[in-house]
Amino acid sequence: MDIRRSMKFFMYFHDLNQSELASATGLGQTNIHRWLNGKAEPSLYMLKTMAYCCGVSVSSFIAQGEIELDEIASTSRPVLRRVSTNA
Repeated sequence: MDIRRSMKFFMYFHDLNQSELASATGLGQTNIHRWLNGKAEPSLYMLKTMAYCCGVSVSSFIAQGEIELDEIASTSRPVLRRVSTNA
C-alpha cells in the first residue's frame, strides 16, 4: 500500500499542487506535505476525505498507488469534489 503514490496520482489527474489539494479536501497543507514526504500516514478519516474529494472509494484511492505507470495513461479521470468545511 503506497498512499504517497496514490496521492501523487490523484494530484496529477486533477492538476493539483499540495496547497490546492489541502484546500479541496479541507485538510491542512502541513499534513499533505508530511504524507507526501513519508513523515506521517493519514488517518482513516483523512483517507476517506481525500478519496471522497477525488470521487472514488477508499479502496480505489489506495489501489491507485499499486497501478503500474504505463496503466495510468489509460485510466479515466475521476471527478474532483470539494469538501465543504461549513457544518
